[in-house]
Amino acid sequence: MSVALVRDLYDYHRWANRTLFDLAAGLGEEACARELGKHFSVPTLTRMFAHVYGADAVWLHRWK
Repeated sequence: MSVALVRDLYDYHRWANRTLFDLAAGLGEEACARELGKHFSVPTLTRMFAHVYGADAVWLHRWK
């Protein structure tokens, strides 16, 4: 895997996360804490973002 490809993947990942975080911030804390329903794998948007953060931490640890 080339360094350029890793950089491109990281740039995309960072852009996608920033887009999601900005959208969630626009919704507000109450909306992000609202139950999503049984058809989602996580109960709230807040928990989904916690999962994303945890997965990013795991991958960062692996890269280091």
